[in-house]
Amino acid sequence: MRPREVLQFCRLAAEKADQRGHERILPEDLYDAEKEFSQWKIDDLCNEFLFAYPGLKEEILQRFYGGPARLSPDKLRHLLEDALTDPRKRERPFWLENLSHTDILAQILYDIGFLRGTGQNKIWQSSQHPDFDLSRAEAFNVHPAFRSYLRIG
Repeated sequence: MRPREVLQFCRLAAEKADQRGHERILPEDLYDAEKEFSQWKIDDLCNEFLFAYPGLKEEILQRFYGGPARLSPDKLRHLLEDALTDPRKRERPFWLENLSHTDILAQILYDIGFLRGTGQNKIWQSSQHPDFDLSRAEAFNVHPAFRSYLRIG
């Protein structure tokens, strides 16, 4: 839903091709552009919400690393429970300490555009459906822009 980002990705792929001396954009140029774009998207998301959700990348998003792109509600709940009940002794961000339920954390991840809800052959994302009731989701997807960086898929 952000045409500017499509243009940024295409420019990045063209730059990768140019750096390699390719006359056309080849698959390896797209692959490298996807990796760099995905890292940029994660960093951009975390910077956008730096004051509201400090530590978002380290405390939450990294927990999706190497996992599936699609999660059942139970799998998502389990992953988020681990984030909320992490027993390692360290200071955690105030916003995370104060969360009492995984549904609230799932809602935050949906609201900031990291997660999308799926069901009934539809995909709901916050940019188009800000009032979507997450309890209606049959599954959740990590937004494709973040998957390469987190090695999801």
